[in-house]
Amino acid sequence: MKGDLLPFGLSKIVTRPEGLDPFTALAVGATVVQFLDQQLISAVSECHKLSAKIDQIADRFLVERDSEGDHKACLPLFCRREPKFAPWVSSVEVQKIEKQRDVIRSQAIGSILLCLWEDCKRTKKWEVHLGTQLNTVGGLLEHIGKQTIYLTDETRLPEGDNSGLVAAILDGLQNDVRISVDRVKFRDAVLLLIEVGRSVSLVELGKDITMALGTGKRIPQVIRNELVEVIWRKDWEMDMSIPGVSATGTLPNLDTATVAQGIGTSARFYGTNTREEAISKLFGDTYGWILYSKPPEQDGKPLWGSFLEWLAEDSNTIYWITGKPGSGKSTMMKFLLQHPFLREHLSSWLGSLRLLIVRYYAWNGESSLHQSFEGLKRTIISQALDLYPELTLKLAPRRCFLCQLLKTTSSLPHWETWEVEEAFIALLSECGKTIKLALFTDGLDEFDMLPKDVVHQIREMIALCPTGLKVCVASRTYSAFSDEYGQGPVLEMHLVTHNDMINFVAGSFENNAFTEHLALDPESTSQLISEIVTKANGIFQWVSLVVPLLLDYLTDGESPAQPIDIQQVLQDLPSDLDILYDMIWARVQPENLPMGSSMMQVAKAVEGPVSFLTMLLVVWWKPSSTRVAPYSDDHAQRRVPHGQTLTRNCEMQ
Repeated sequence: MKGDLLPFGLSKIVTRPEGLDPFTALAVGATVVQFLDQQLISAVSECHKLSAKIDQIADRFLVERDSEGDHKACLPLFCRREPKFAPWVSSVEVQKIEKQRDVIRSQAIGSILLCLWEDCKRTKKWEVHLGTQLNTVGGLLEHIGKQTIYLTDETRLPEGDNSGLVAAILDGLQNDVRISVDRVKFRDAVLLLIEVGRSVSLVELGKDITMALGTGKRIPQVIRNELVEVIWRKDWEMDMSIPGVSATGTLPNLDTATVAQGIGTSARFYGTNTREEAISKLFGDTYGWILYSKPPEQDGKPLWGSFLEWLAEDSNTIYWITGKPGSGKSTMMKFLLQHPFLREHLSSWLGSLRLLIVRYYAWNGESSLHQSFEGLKRTIISQALDLYPELTLKLAPRRCFLCQLLKTTSSLPHWETWEVEEAFIALLSECGKTIKLALFTDGLDEFDMLPKDVVHQIREMIALCPTGLKVCVASRTYSAFSDEYGQGPVLEMHLVTHNDMINFVAGSFENNAFTEHLALDPESTSQLISEIVTKANGIFQWVSLVVPLLLDYLTDGESPAQPIDIQQVLQDLPSDLDILYDMIWARVQPENLPMGSSMMQVAKAVEGPVSFLTMLLVVWWKPSSTRVAPYSDDHAQRRVPHGQTLTRNCEMQ
């Protein structure tokens, strides 16, 4: 620390002398803080007194305005006469003094922390000793502050006679189970603190010291970084001798829920819920058939593996939801997770343990964490801490200890891959002991790795948790997934949603003018609905795109002179989703292209689902003045690998 930064000759006080006892440094530092506060109060008071006197004197020598210009100039000031002399002090000068005071106060507190930290480095467990020292400091300041006020008020001791106060305070410290001190070692320090306590709140000073360590810059930040380096060593273990840990499994200072929330937030990453929120809502009562206890059969075989039986059985068999792109896999996954029956039917599997249901949606988002197992594990860790805060100490002991030491959750470091793995393994180790875990993972084909590697990762998870873990996955029908999960319970979406699509098409037509168009020919209407569903070939997304398109043809293109042959329009529509998207874009009217391009630019910039409000703001802009950049092939390859993402982000899965 640079001594020349400190006015009033305080550099020798603020900078820690070699060999100075940390608690003596605390007292000296507190004296510095008190001295600075008193200097500021005195300086400001004197300035105000001088200013008032000058105003009184100057009031005798007022400048009279005789000219018409002067008279007009004074009207906005309500003709207030001004003194000849400017005030000797201004608010700017006072602010400078306050700022200087705050800087020196920060340096003094930093020196106190540095003394404590250097003293802790001479011990075996630095971080534990620092926590003990901080608690002792806080207790010491609080005790002395209260005793000083109480004894002075009760005994009416003269301000200069502190011997009685010192004796009483030291006796009180010896009787306080929270604070253990050496009488001789702290006598001089207490004398200094008593003087400080007459004008400065020692309790607030203790809080300032802790707060500085948690969020301060310069010296506190250096100490924080060293703390993290010590605690984040891979061989670090929680010291069970910390008060409160061995007895209750928790730490003092902050409550468990606060720590769990802070650590859970640190594990989350931007866009964690984006994919789930973008999945379309169900139409009517579609997908309700998954709740059948006995699925219907075809050729003597059930159409799908019973989901309810899988929920109740005590096994680690994986349930696989599969199907063509756009067949409704993600929509089914979201439906299952949001339905109350899920927890109800898992209860028979639980026994006496607690249930933890977690989810992860893999997708080609703006971060690699959206399509990686590290992202999956971080998401699950954060969800676990949100649901059961008491797991915090087991899953993230380092973060838990740091939060308790600093008494804040705002200074947590970035999650390293090895730490994520450590926390995830700790969570799996609780399966079958204190919890049972139900993991739902959508989009196995979206992970940024080969399908066989995805299969291997899931195998490793199950191996670490042979009991107390259920896994439900959704993916396309890749051979690696089929080989691994095809022998267990399977739901093939494109084979079982025929009736759902019929209900969707019929319901969409009933809510529009299409019914009037074909009211005179019900048979034709029924035939059209059947043709739409047949041409969809199990792709629910294709149906959800085509129905609005057909309605647009009817409302925008039909006239008495040129009736629309809707069957012919349907036949001309491509069955391939990618080609269908191209056709929809080509159908946009030339005058709407600038606006459409603007919206595409917004979607490209956001790199995720765009809210209606955002697009509404785009509509308010002037499209003609918007610079339209071409959507290059290179960008398309990067944003839509294998032509999958556009379909997945828009599909009613």
